[in-house]
Amino acid sequence: MTIADPHVEGGEAVAMISLDDMDRMDLSTKRLVLKLDVEGTEIAGMIGGARLLKTDCRVICEDHGNDPLHTVSTHILNHTDLQLFCYDPDAGRYIHLKNTSPLDR
Repeated sequence: MTIADPHVEGGEAVAMISLDDMDRMDLSTKRLVLKLDVEGTEIAGMIGGARLLKTDCRVICEDHGNDPLHTVSTHILNHTDLQLFCYDPDAGRYIHLKNTSPLDR
């Protein structure tokens, strides 16, 4: 499947496959960076790609400031083997989170 944003002049088509289809590919020699931007269905995306997330990959997703429960980050901490990091502007670097309390700032 390919997509292109019809609202962007000169936009280009981008090849896309589902997470479920990625686990059929030989990923044993590749490191993946997955940008998960699925408009509120990040948890469903992670559940659907559970086998993929067990490979050597990094996931980038947004924890919206308008979610005081930090639902996506809480899911990552409690229901995946992934480690959670967040950019800390005071420290000027990414920090490893053991809980979501730093996200309250």
